[in-house]
Amino acid sequence: MRLVNVKAVLALAGDIADGHFKPEVKLLEERLGSDYAILSHCWGTDEEEVQFKEMDNLTTVDRATREKIMARSGYQKILKSCEQASAHNLDWLWVDTCCINKESSSELSEAINSMYPWYKRSKKCYAFLHDVEDPVFPRVSDEAVFSRDLNGWPRWFSRGWTLQELVAPNDVHFFNSSWVDIGNKKCLASTLEIITRIPTSILQDGLSAKPPSVAQVMSWAADRRTRRMEDKAYSLLGLLDVHMPMLYGEGKKAFRRLQVEVLRTYNDHTIFAWGHSRKTGWSSSFLADDPSQFRDCSSIVKMEFNQFIRAVKLKRVIPDEELCKVTDSGNSERLETFSVSNAGIQIWLPIKSCHGSCLVAQGLSTSFHKLQLYKARLSCCNSPKSRPVTIFLAQFENKYFRHFGDFKPDLDAKPQFQQLFLPYQNEIYQDDFRFQVDLKLWSGSIRHSNFPTSVRRENSITLTSTEDCAVVVCENTENNTRLAVALSYCLGKLESPVTVSTYPEGNLAVDSSYG
Repeated sequence: MRLVNVKAVLALAGDIADGHFKPEVKLLEERLGSDYAILSHCWGTDEEEVQFKEMDNLTTVDRATREKIMARSGYQKILKSCEQASAHNLDWLWVDTCCINKESSSELSEAINSMYPWYKRSKKCYAFLHDVEDPVFPRVSDEAVFSRDLNGWPRWFSRGWTLQELVAPNDVHFFNSSWVDIGNKKCLASTLEIITRIPTSILQDGLSAKPPSVAQVMSWAADRRTRRMEDKAYSLLGLLDVHMPMLYGEGKKAFRRLQVEVLRTYNDHTIFAWGHSRKTGWSSSFLADDPSQFRDCSSIVKMEFNQFIRAVKLKRVIPDEELCKVTDSGNSERLETFSVSNAGIQIWLPIKSCHGSCLVAQGLSTSFHKLQLYKARLSCCNSPKSRPVTIFLAQFENKYFRHFGDFKPDLDAKPQFQQLFLPYQNEIYQDDFRFQVDLKLWSGSIRHSNFPTSVRRENSITLTSTEDCAVVVCENTENNTRLAVALSYCLGKLESPVTVSTYPEGNLAVDSSYG
């Protein structure tokens, strides 16, 4: 790996101050096996940071150019980190801005896939909180100081890449804007857990002490941002211990590709638990589009095979004859393995049909197709003694998709273990479904309200996969009655029945059979 020569950087600063300069000094060198410190920081603009070529050529450029580069805030971070490293008797420093030649796609890909172990092997990690001015670490959220967009905490805690930079190193020291040491990771672990949702045990002892589930790792990244969409996935590679090539330009497909790599590596049902607490909406893919969809998964833990079987047997979730499908000799691998193909993710799950099945209209025609809902149990739970996590599936024609809500199981239906092929590529559906609201159709009516209010766009209602149901209420001033129209959108189609009710003013009951 390429490292900054701490003594050379400090000597260069001293030589210039004394009026002396040695052009043969090398600031960057390839080193293997050397102890080093590492900088973790929020990137400024490209004009502020010092890139590889600028750092590598700093001792050979003319004086005016050199002084201009060294005056940048990005170079000052490098210089201050060198001062800290020297104080800790470390001769080498790694900084992501200048130690990677980003013009080389192969070097960039190698660096991204190696980033976690590089941080883990560092002797010291210096986390620079550029927006903290106080001489102490902030203990409570303060939106007046750090902005509501940052959840009231320093910006460093909102960035995608700094997540692994917090977890991987053993010894992380936090510095304020004046480079005053304001605490270390282990002493601040309880406060850091509040900020990041990362358990104190992991902050103090690392991932290996009690490995988190896939869903827990994803949940830590739920509120973090990256400059490029693909980095939401790439910044999680080390935490999940998987590798994949970088394809900048693929957009949110990178996060789906990351999950496919995880499926090929781990037997962990928590990857399907995203959105388990959501009450409305649907998704054509069983893989999440973004880490934010795992926000409700910070306590979701994996259940081992025998633990899961005991749980469903104890709660009488599955009859004994169905359990035999996965417990008999040679069949246990059914529950313990996945395969990913163009047909979908092949998986065995215990499922049971639910009430709430509805009809889906093809467009706005009168041709209807049955939509069947199922409850499925995953081999994961919210706590060691809780029931396995439940998700809901819907079957339309011969395809399954995720449905969100709280549907009642059909008591007459028999639970069963079934092999399913769950789609993971998003089908091509229109992003939204828009209904024009024409009040002329009902003489004497005026717009009264709609629920939820967020789906209204002027004189239309726009439904999406996350806001897939709305009720429009109009009032007829001639006879003091109101009209309620319930609309629902699923898989690019209008769900039916669409409920139309009239009722006297003051009677707010709406007869809707959706769900």
